[in-house]
Amino acid sequence: MKLPDFMVPGQVMRLQALPRTSSGKIDRSALPIPQRLSENVQIESPQTELEEKILTIWKKILNTDVVGVNDNFFEVGGTSISLLTLAVDLDEAGIEIEPIELFRLSTVREQSDYFSSINPIPLKY
Repeated sequence: MKLPDFMVPGQVMRLQALPRTSSGKIDRSALPIPQRLSENVQIESPQTELEEKILTIWKKILNTDVVGVNDNFFEVGGTSISLLTLAVDLDEAGIEIEPIELFRLSTVREQSDYFSSINPIPLKY
């Protein structure tokens, strides 16, 4: 069986034990945030206002400041559920991209380029 690329984890962390809530369920909020695979990897900054706006939304959803415009959403901690949150937040910011497209457009740069290609009128900030 082969998984689609978006379902394959970008990295795996070994933990002594999973954090648990008082009811015994996994406490997802207490899980450590994965570190970048290599400290030598450069984080590319946004080049346009649209990229900056999308990246700001990503950072809020992923709860991190360590993400660049060419990072893959799923490799930096995003999930299919957080992708739906991303779709809603982008829509509220005036950036309308269908959630299904976000699975294919998994970087800030790809999302920005796609939105710019279907909406040539610049966003008002």
